[in-house]
Amino acid sequence: LFDIAALTMIACVIAASGYAVASALGVSSYGILFVTLFSFLPGLVARKQIEALRGSFNLGLFLAFLFFAAIGATADFMTLVSVAPTVMVFATIIVVIHAVLLFPLAKLMNLSLAETITASNACILGPTTAAALAASRGWTHLVTPGLLTGLFGYATGTFLGVLVFNLLGG
Repeated sequence: LFDIAALTMIACVIAASGYAVASALGVSSYGILFVTLFSFLPGLVARKQIEALRGSFNLGLFLAFLFFAAIGATADFMTLVSVAPTVMVFATIIVVIHAVLLFPLAKLMNLSLAETITASNACILGPTTAAALAASRGWTHLVTPGLLTGLFGYATGTFLGVLVFNLLGG
């Protein structure tokens, strides 16, 4: 229980620090960039201490379930039904192109099917579903890589998205 409380406290400190630094620098609307940057620090600076904390997998899984529930609860069913056909066509095209490029490249790089599927999931759906997929299939050795791959994509995408927004005059 102490470890779960410590992990929760670390997450809260990261979030508060990110927004505090952004405010102090006069760019409070970019607080999420600092939170993103700071979220990688514990693993880089205090990896052994973070690894010693137990319960992170269970806490992460619980929070992933809360995340899925919150996304589902906020969905507008009528909007979903009206845009679903267009979104499905678009998503199908993207996933087919992704698969056509990914699987031959993965074979050339001698990656296993489990590694390829977990990485693909992280790229398309993000870290939470990649970890959930790996855990549900018994690929426990791929849970952390799936999470990290998805988080790296989120971090990169966050910074690039803000950059593009600013370049377009946002």
